Amino acid sequence: MTSRHDGKVPAHEVGAANPWDGVDGAALSRAVRAQAARPVAGIDDMASYLAAQVSDTSHREVVGPLLAGRRAAGVVLRGGTVLASWGDPDRAEMAYSATKSVLSLVAGVAFDDGLLRLDEPVARSVDLAEFDSAHGRAIT
Repeated sequence: MTSRHDGKVPAHEVGAANPWDGVDGAALSRAVRAQAARPVAGIDDMASYLAAQVSDTSHREVVGPLLAGRRAAGVVLRGGTVLASWGDPDRAEMAYSATKSVLSLVAGVAFDDGLLRLDEPVARSVDLAEFDSAHGRAIT
């Protein structure tokens, strides 16, 4: 499956709040083509790939299925407008360590919006069985 733009940068429209203002379209096009062509060897067998990448066996446990990888995918979004995309950005992928970056970003937004209270037990706002124990109720 390919994306709507599949390694191409779409032509832009001129407007008052143009997301293309200040964007070097040629440089973006080169970057998109480079990323779209970027191979990731071995990801078709994720268990073997993970074993080869992570030498510390204590950190190999995966919750959920191991998904086979595919070619590189991504999206460049600016001001709510897709400037470029490649591969299949809608496909679920294994995130591994990137999860920490995404979770910290979501936590920061939740904090700014008043949805995350740092000194309050998580069990007060998250209804999960994992927080029912004495240990779980102590997590803030």
